[in-house]
Amino acid sequence: MVYRPISKNLKDCALWLISHGYAPKDIYDLFNISGRSLDRWRQNDCIYGSVIPPPNPMHCCPRILNPDITHNLYTLLKEAPEMYLYEI
Repeated sequence: MVYRPISKNLKDCALWLISHGYAPKDIYDLFNISGRSLDRWRQNDCIYGSVIPPPNPMHCCPRILNPDITHNLYTLLKEAPEMYLYEI
């Protein structure tokens, strides 16, 4: 299956159906999801109390500067450490 975002309401609805005795196979077909997704939502619900886990604090913001620009900036500052930010 291809990745597609699934709303929290839809995930909650799928878990509600499981808890009320519906067959997992029917839910997979109805929502067009995999068994792994349903298992992951169940696990998240048990651990965190929600089908969506909290954000990972270890993930940081994406870098704005690519490696080439970072290297050029480092070289420039190494050659002239007295430069001010507006001069760079």
